[in-house]
Amino acid sequence: MATTSTATATTTSLEVSGPAAPAPSVDAAHTTTTTTTTTNRQPGDQDNEPSYSPLAVALIFLVPALGGFLFGYDISGTSFVLQALTSSSNNDDGVVTSDGQHTVAWSQIIAASPVWQGLLVAASSLGAFVSSAYIMRRTIGRRTELQLGAVLYICGATLESARMGGHHGIASQVLGLTVFLTGRIIYGFGIGITMHAAPTYLGEMVPSSIRGALVSGKEACIVLGIVMGYTIGAAVPSSHWPSIYTSTLPFSVVMLLVAMF
Repeated sequence: MATTSTATATTTSLEVSGPAAPAPSVDAAHTTTTTTTTTNRQPGDQDNEPSYSPLAVALIFLVPALGGFLFGYDISGTSFVLQALTSSSNNDDGVVTSDGQHTVAWSQIIAASPVWQGLLVAASSLGAFVSSAYIMRRTIGRRTELQLGAVLYICGATLESARMGGHHGIASQVLGLTVFLTGRIIYGFGIGITMHAAPTYLGEMVPSSIRGALVSGKEACIVLGIVMGYTIGAAVPSSHWPSIYTSTLPFSVVMLLVAMF
């Protein structure tokens, strides 16, 4: 009887106390520690941001910044080219201005037709629309896009400033006007491709802490290009209008060289 009572008491004691709680696993403890550490991080902590080289970031930013600058420059610079081509000193029958500079005979076509004037200005926008619509269907890298945009900037500006068609005759006028408008469209190709790649390129390449500032800086470079185009256009005589486009070539070459490395 005594033995039976002892066993019953022991069983009752175990039933009341219940099973012991399991010890926390190593994974649970690790999760708890990680959660606590993450919660204690502050957005402004410098230790949480990886270090970066200011020079490397500046070179990365320079490529899309120049692309935006050249876009803005074309907007304002072309307005002075249009004014030069429609001015009386540049579309007369003499083909030579008072300072001895040859004009282009097809400028008379531009001066006589508002349609041609609108086409001259809108040609780059047409090229930008076509190239941006085309490039969205391709899977080339952003840096390759920027390199291609720089090449198109160079080719377009070269054709724009060729000043072909300086002699009278239908063939000469058609050739000169065709070359000029082709240059405008090719330059527009460069605008469309560059502006398509620039925001994504910066988003992929620069640290997140300064990403927004650099994207805004690229937009500011477009405005800077507009201001520079107005400044150079106002300083260049109307008979030297090709130099407005020629002055973009050094910037395009730098953009291409930096984008290659």
